[in-house]
Amino acid sequence: MTNKSLIELRSSHSFSNKFRDTSVKLSIIAVCLSCIVIIGWFGDIAILKSVIPGQVSMKISTALGLILSGISLLMWHWQQARIAKPTVSKSVFLSGCLYFVPSVVIVFSVLTLIEYGFQLDLGTDLLSFPDPDAVDAVVRGRMSPNTALNFFWLNLAFLLLVRQYYFAVQLLAIAIAAISLTAVSGHIYDIAFLYGVNSGTGMAIHTAIGFILLALALLGTRPDKGWMKVVSENSAGGIMARRLLPLLLIVPPLSSWFFVRIFPQNIEYFDLRVALRTLVEILLLGGIVWWTAEKLNKIDRQRQQYSLELKNLNEKLEGRVKQRTVELSAINQSLELEIERRRQIESALKQSQARLQAILDNAPSVIYLKEPEGKLQLVNREFETIFGLSQSEVIGKSDREIFPSKIAAALNLNDRRVVETRQPLQTEEVVPQADGKLHTYLSIKFPLFDSEGRVAQIGGVATDITLRKEAERLLQQANDELEQKVRERTAELESEIAERRESERKLQQLTRQLKTSNQALQDFAYVASHDLQEPLRKIQAFGDRLEAKYSQELGEKGQDYLRRMQNAAQRMQNLIRDLLTYSRITTKSQPFIATDLNAIVRDVLSDLETRIEQTKGQVVVEPLPTIEADPLQMRQLWQNLIGNSLKFHQPEVPPIITVARVAGSKSSVELQIKDNGIGFNEKYLDRIFTPFQRLHGRLEYEGTGMGLAICRKIVERHGGKLRAESIPSKGSTFIITLPVTQIKNDRN
Repeated sequence: MTNKSLIELRSSHSFSNKFRDTSVKLSIIAVCLSCIVIIGWFGDIAILKSVIPGQVSMKISTALGLILSGISLLMWHWQQARIAKPTVSKSVFLSGCLYFVPSVVIVFSVLTLIEYGFQLDLGTDLLSFPDPDAVDAVVRGRMSPNTALNFFWLNLAFLLLVRQYYFAVQLLAIAIAAISLTAVSGHIYDIAFLYGVNSGTGMAIHTAIGFILLALALLGTRPDKGWMKVVSENSAGGIMARRLLPLLLIVPPLSSWFFVRIFPQNIEYFDLRVALRTLVEILLLGGIVWWTAEKLNKIDRQRQQYSLELKNLNEKLEGRVKQRTVELSAINQSLELEIERRRQIESALKQSQARLQAILDNAPSVIYLKEPEGKLQLVNREFETIFGLSQSEVIGKSDREIFPSKIAAALNLNDRRVVETRQPLQTEEVVPQADGKLHTYLSIKFPLFDSEGRVAQIGGVATDITLRKEAERLLQQANDELEQKVRERTAELESEIAERRESERKLQQLTRQLKTSNQALQDFAYVASHDLQEPLRKIQAFGDRLEAKYSQELGEKGQDYLRRMQNAAQRMQNLIRDLLTYSRITTKSQPFIATDLNAIVRDVLSDLETRIEQTKGQVVVEPLPTIEADPLQMRQLWQNLIGNSLKFHQPEVPPIITVARVAGSKSSVELQIKDNGIGFNEKYLDRIFTPFQRLHGRLEYEGTGMGLAICRKIVERHGGKLRAESIPSKGSTFIITLPVTQIKNDRN
C-alpha cells in the first residue's frame, strides 16, 4: 500500500471516528431535549411544551419515547466500546437491554397506530397531563400517527443495528429524517397537513428536530458501512458529499422560512417571492459549488506540487545511486577476487580439518594427543562423552588434574615408558568414567616426532573392553553354573523317567478298565435293545389281543386295568429307548464331518411339521453356520430342543420359536433357541439336565426326562457347552456354544 493510500485510509477512519463521536453527542442532545419537555409538562411551562405558541406540543409519551430511543443508541455505543477491549467481557444484561428497550417502544408505537387505524382507545394516552388550551386537546396525550410511525421505524432500526443490517438501518434513518423534515416544512409554511396528517394532532417542531437528531445519530453509528460509506470515504465524491449535503439540508428550509416571514401571504407578492427565492437559492448554491470546487482545486494543486517535488527528489536520488553503484562495483570486484582466493585457501584447510575431525569424532575409541610432559592438546568426541568433559575443560591439563592421583600416576608411568623407549606401547588401563564407575581400556600409546627427531607429542587410542572383560567373567561363571545345572537336571530327569513309566503303567491299566466299561455299556445297550424290550413287546402284544377279543368280558374296570398296563409298558419302552440313545452318544458315535446346520434344522422341522400344525406354532430360523460335527447327533440335538419348545407351550398361546446364531468367532459359534412357552424357575437349572428328572407330572406333559440330558451329552461330546435362561410364563432360551472345527483324533 502506497503512502497516498495510507493517508486516505487514515483520513477516512478519522472521519468515521468523528462521525461516531458526533452520533453519541446527537443522542445526548435528543435525550436532553426530551427531558426539557418533560420538565415543561411538570412545571406547566408552555414554551417548553410547544416552541411556537399556538402550535402542536410534544406529548409526554413522545418525550419518553425519544429518551428511551436515545438511551438505546447510547447503550449500543457503550457495548461497541466494550467489545473493542479484549480484556472486557461482553455484558449479558446490556445485550438484553438492547433488545428489550426498543421492543417496548415498538409495541407502544404499534398500539398507537392501531388506535388511529381502527378508532380504538387502548390507553396509550394515560401518560398525559391536562392541557385544555392545546390545539390538539381532542386526542389528549396521544402522539400523532407520523410520530408513532417514526418511533416504529427508529426502534426497528435499533434492532437491525444490533444484528448488523447496516443498509436497512441507514435506509430507515433516511425515511425518518424525510418524515421529520416534512413536519418541519409544515411548521415553517404553516401547512397543518404536512405535520398533522388529518389526525386531530400532529408532530411538534421540536419532536421533528429530535427525530432528525436521532436519524443523524443512526447514520453515524457505522459510517464506514452501507450507504454512508460513500460519504465517509476520503475521495473527491466523499469530500463533496460531506460539504454539500449539510448545506442542501439547511439552505432551502431557511430561505423558505425567510421569504414566508418577509413577504405577506397574498397573491400579488407571490411572483416576486418566488423570483427572489429562486435568485437567492441560485446565488447561495452557486457560491457553495464554487467554494467546494475551489477547495478541490486547491487539494489537486497541492497533490500535483507534491508529485513534482517527489519526482525531482527521485531523479536526484537515482543519479546519486548510479554514481555510487559504479564506485562500489569497482571496489567490490577487487574485494571479490581477494575474498575468493582466501575462501579457496580456507575451504581447503577446513575440508582437511573437517575430515580429520570427522575421523576422530566418529571413532568408537578414545583418541587424544599429549605433550611429553603429559598435558593434553587434543581429544575427540568420544573422550568428551565418556568422561563428561568438554575440550575447553581438558586442553592444557594433565592427568593429575583430571583423574584420581593413583590412576593418574599409572597413566603417567606408561607415558614415560613411551617417551623413554620411543616405541608404541599396548597395555590395559583402568580409568573412571563420568558416572564414577571404573572401566578397563585397551590402550595403545605411540610417540610422534618433530623435524629434529625428538618426541614432540604422545598419541593415544583407548578402547573400552570393560564389557568384554565382564563377558569373559560371566561366561566362566555361566559355564560353572551350567555344569552344576546339568548334573542337577540329570538327576531330575532320571526321577521323571521313573515317574513317567509309572504313569504309563497306570494309564494302560485305566485304558483296559475303560475298554471293559465300554464293552459292558455296549452289552447293556444290546440287552436294553433286545432282552429288556422283548418282554415289553410281548406284554403289549398280549394286551392288544385281550383288548381286541375279550374287551366285553373284562368289563369297564378290567379295560381300565388293561389300558394302564399298556400305558406303563409304553412308558417303559420309551424309557429304555431314551436310555439306549443316551448310552449310544459315545459308543455308537459317527466321525465329525462338515455339517450344514441349516439343512439339519430344515429336516427336523419337516419331521415336526404335524406337531407344529397341531399347536399352530411358528418357527423362525435365521442363517446358521457350517461346523464340524456328527450329523445324526446334531439332528437329535435340534429335534429334542425344538420338540421341547413345542411341547411346553402355554395353553391357548401358539408357540413362537426362534433359532439363530447370536455370536461367534473364527474358533467357535454361539447358537440359541428361544420360545415363548411356560418357562421355569432358574433355581432348577442343574436339575433339568439330569437324566430322568422332570419339573412336571406325566399327566401334564408326556416324556421320560431324558431329552435335555441327551442334548447336554451331545454338546459336551462335541467340545461345547449348553446352558439355559428362563422366566416363568415368559419363555425359555437355550444357548449352545460349539467349536467350528474339531481336534483330530480326539473326540472322534
